Amino acid sequence: MCAQRHKESTGRISYFFGLILIAVVGGLYGIIYAIDHTLPTPLELSDEVDNPEAFIAERARNYLKDLIKIGPRVTGHENNEILAVEYLIKTINNIIDNKHINQKITYDADEYSGSFFLDFKPNGAINVYKNIQNVVVKIHSKNDSAHSVLINTHFDTVPNSPGGSDDGINVAIALEIINKLSKLEDKPTHNIVFLFNGAEEAALCGSHAFITQHYLAKEISVFINLEATGAGGKEILFQTGPNEPWLLKYYDVPHPHANAGAEEVFQSNIIPSDTDFRIFRDYGDIVGYDFAYYKDGYRYHTKYDLEENIDFRTFQHTGDNILHLVKNLAEADELTDPKTEGGKTVFYDVFGLFFLNYSMEANVIFNSLLALLSITLLIWACVNVQLGNLKVSLLYITMLGFVILLGWFLATGIVLIVAVILDATNRSMSWYSSPGIIFPLYVAPTFGSMLITTIISNKVIRHKTLTLTGKVIMQAHVIRLIWTLPLIVTTVMELRIGIMFMFGVFFNSIALLIIHLVDICKPKLTPKLWPVIYVLSTIIPSMIIYLYAHQDVALFTPIFGRFGSGLNPDILMCLFVASFTMIIGSYYIPLFTFIKKPWYIILVLSSVFLAGIILAYTPVGFPYRFSESNPKLQRYSIYHTMRTIKDSSDSIIKQDTGFYFYKNDRNTPHSIEGVVSFMEKATSVEDDCEITLGCGLPITNSRNIKNIENSVWIPAKEPPFPWTSKLNYKILSNEITPKKKQFSVEIEGSDKIDVYLSIKKGFKLVQLNLVDEIPSNYIEWNDQVTYYLAFVYGKTESSFSFYFIVETESDFSIPSVDLAITTKFVHDDSFMKTSEYEEFLAEFPEWTAITVSGCARYENIVLT
Repeated sequence: MCAQRHKESTGRISYFFGLILIAVVGGLYGIIYAIDHTLPTPLELSDEVDNPEAFIAERARNYLKDLIKIGPRVTGHENNEILAVEYLIKTINNIIDNKHINQKITYDADEYSGSFFLDFKPNGAINVYKNIQNVVVKIHSKNDSAHSVLINTHFDTVPNSPGGSDDGINVAIALEIINKLSKLEDKPTHNIVFLFNGAEEAALCGSHAFITQHYLAKEISVFINLEATGAGGKEILFQTGPNEPWLLKYYDVPHPHANAGAEEVFQSNIIPSDTDFRIFRDYGDIVGYDFAYYKDGYRYHTKYDLEENIDFRTFQHTGDNILHLVKNLAEADELTDPKTEGGKTVFYDVFGLFFLNYSMEANVIFNSLLALLSITLLIWACVNVQLGNLKVSLLYITMLGFVILLGWFLATGIVLIVAVILDATNRSMSWYSSPGIIFPLYVAPTFGSMLITTIISNKVIRHKTLTLTGKVIMQAHVIRLIWTLPLIVTTVMELRIGIMFMFGVFFNSIALLIIHLVDICKPKLTPKLWPVIYVLSTIIPSMIIYLYAHQDVALFTPIFGRFGSGLNPDILMCLFVASFTMIIGSYYIPLFTFIKKPWYIILVLSSVFLAGIILAYTPVGFPYRFSESNPKLQRYSIYHTMRTIKDSSDSIIKQDTGFYFYKNDRNTPHSIEGVVSFMEKATSVEDDCEITLGCGLPITNSRNIKNIENSVWIPAKEPPFPWTSKLNYKILSNEITPKKKQFSVEIEGSDKIDVYLSIKKGFKLVQLNLVDEIPSNYIEWNDQVTYYLAFVYGKTESSFSFYFIVETESDFSIPSVDLAITTKFVHDDSFMKTSEYEEFLAEFPEWTAITVSGCARYENIVLT
């Protein structure tokens, strides 16, 4: 602002207006909440007469109801291998019987066996499958095209879950899409293939079987993967490609919901899940889309993942989008040559109203010009307000920037201290079932800290020629310059999350450019117009950041319930919330320079913060809640385990039985101490970890190995039921040369067998028949190179057989390999629980979810 043309143009105002501004800005979140929960009206069967080609949500819901009636559908169990497959075939046959005469639809259901390496982080796994089942449907093209679109879902579930959202709803949606396509008069230009895979929860084996063995795999040009890590809401497009911009051209759907930043978050491995997208990309070398539900992840992989808990409108939202996308792709010319290697693409929807996507090159150009505009505006402002010579201008700007950053560091420090204290006093995750506590705990102190430093800076940093309005404008310029720096960094690094900074910098730059131009042309209008222009410029970027924050809180809050116990989740949550608060709040902070008695606002924010702390230590802050309609539970996967542990001479040094569970979240197990009486006998397994592979414990997947030493072991009586004898193995060795030996292993047990293959120092694994190359992502266990092998069989019972070759520079007179075998029983009807086990499980409170209540047997062997 030009201080020479008008003196103090805007006086100070009551602190009530500051509180009102905070309330209004907070109210924008309410708008975002409403937008995010807006879904299309679901079509019922009676609506089909007027909408013959439209997706019918009611029919899809009926499909899901029928599928859920089967119960949990675990690979290897009759529900999955017989009943679910029979239901799919029956439904597909019914669709075929009622199709349009012009359409040609075929299907098959076969068994598959194979193996592959899955490069999970931090620990990969070699997955072996036998006799698993897939159901594959093909809608044939008009001219016998050699190219196909693949739509992938999975009908299997984890133990104890009916899989309503993961992945039953997507199976139901795929069936309704087949039904709608079957009624069309015209055949598609390209084939449309539907894969209902039966072993996704068994480490993505079903998709691997299809893409590496099915005869249709060679004609797949593009795939659509439909997944879930939550129960309903809007499905989000969170992975595409890789590096194929043309895919987004066909994402011309009625209800767009997508974000390239989500792709980067997912691929960072911070989320403890994976999807079949990885398999199609890595083993099929094909391109595609990855969609998933992420709301209400509390139900994910629990018995509460039911059809009635999924918003009826969700069926319509996903059905409309995927049906349109499939139709678009089936006519796409790019299917004949899908690998263009076009590079990264920035993509996102704007409040579900429309979808934007542009190349990374365009993103770099736009952001570079925006950064240049931002810096130029600051220089222009320095000249326009006549701060003085260059040295004075730089000194003033530097001091302002330092104080602003100091406020952000102060905010970060305060919320980190809160997070550490809450964790140290066993109040971690107080926001887990009551996310509203996040506001007083972390938002209020963050904004308050920023405001405190602004108040102090206004007292300390003075400039004789600047009016009050000039101070505000200069603060706004400096804040924008600060956010311009991460915009430049993310642009250089080609990180799409930079769009969070881009919106604020863009709208702030445009607003201040207009304000300066108005001041030059119509200086008398400036005092009246500039606050309006400035505040209006903050609305859209604030709402966009609110939307991203809302989505991320909805995603990550339930994930922290299965994140493991190794890291304090409050630290991650407070940093996450503080970051979004600083992005949004920083653009409003300069306006508080006009407020009289701003310390009253600090007092209000401090009171809110104190109330949050108090709530965290009341029943409101207890992390878990039970209700049939809205369960937010603590997860436990429990195995009644028999262990036989041997020393280096293959002599038994320990044989015991107990209840074992992995620490799924930060509050395990202290939350159930005093509630579950068996916890009085709980012991650590750390000593066992020193003497045997995997601490002598079964695991759910290879990711759990990193914190397995923190597991809980409760001594229990030996179970007197048949599974104790269901672990038989035979190991043969054959000396190839004096320096090289082959070992052949055959194991008979349950339909789920895990093996630790650990090579002793001085020896090297040179061949394993299960993979083409020895994986480089191995486990370091007690300084030994260790590989994790996971075996599963499906419809037909099978043993686990493999061989490997080890070589050495010395000889085989000493032990060369440690082998540990775990056989797991997760189907409740495959074993009989002891009365002690039943009593133990019955003591768990209703706010817990037993996701696995299985049995296991462990035994290690030393090979020479």
